[in-house]
Amino acid sequence: MMIQELEEQSDELLERLSGISHYWSYVLVKDQKTGNYMVNIKRLFGFHMLDLSSHTYCVVGEAHGFDDDYMNTCTKCERYSQTLYQYLNDDPEYNDLFSRSLRGFVNHFEEVHKSQK
Repeated sequence: MMIQELEEQSDELLERLSGISHYWSYVLVKDQKTGNYMVNIKRLFGFHMLDLSSHTYCVVGEAHGFDDDYMNTCTKCERYSQTLYQYLNDDPEYNDLFSRSLRGFVNHFEEVHKSQK
């Protein structure tokens, strides 16, 4: 991942994410130049269990209590888990897709699953 200048700033999406994926909301940051979200590698080192390639320890897995049972019960969550991993990339086009998928997941989770918890 390219190192980019990031400014610390309150962000509506990350605040919403903190209510469903607390650890990932800390690890993800918003690039103030592009408006896209990315993983802050320095912050990730403090959370060795987090892994976007793992259905259990990805953003979606944390929202579901670090459990991958959602893979059998919610096709949208399964798809978000796969696309968030696929789109995390240095390429600006992929960073935009990652950011859109992240927003879509937060919206989906709040609408469908948050009331079930």
